[in-house]
Amino acid sequence: MVRSCPDAPVLLSEPVEWSVELRYFVLEGRVIAGSPYLSYGRPAWRRTDASGPLPTAGRPLVEQLCADMKDRLPPVFVADVGLIEDRGWAVVEFNPVWSAGLLNADPGAVLPALQRASRRRTELTDDDRRWDLPK
Repeated sequence: MVRSCPDAPVLLSEPVEWSVELRYFVLEGRVIAGSPYLSYGRPAWRRTDASGPLPTAGRPLVEQLCADMKDRLPPVFVADVGLIEDRGWAVVEFNPVWSAGLLNADPGAVLPALQRASRRRTELTDDDRRWDLPK
C-alpha cells in the first residue's frame, strides 16, 4: 500500500472491544444517513427497505467532529463510530463514501453524497482539489 502523504501521522491504540458500531454518511458537514453496523463484532443490521430511523446514539460525536474539524475534513465521507465499554464513544475509522457499504442506510439519502463524491476533475472547485489524489 502506498501512503498518499508519507509524513502523515499514524495513530496507534491498544486493543479495545467495541460494544456497538454505527455508520454515518456525511455531506458538507451534515449527517445525511446512517445505519447500525456491528454489535460485539456481529452484524447489527438487516437487509430491509431502509425505512428505519437514522441511528442517533453516535450522531453527536460525528456532528461534533464535523464542527471541530470542518476545514480538515473532505466534503463527503463516511464515519464509523462505536462505543467502547467503560470508555465511551470513539471514531473507529473514516472511509470514502464510494467504498462504504450502505448496510441499512437509506439509499435515496446517500445518493447526493455519492454524486458529490463522483465529480469529474473538470468540475472540481479549488477546495475540492486538495482531496483529489493523483493517479
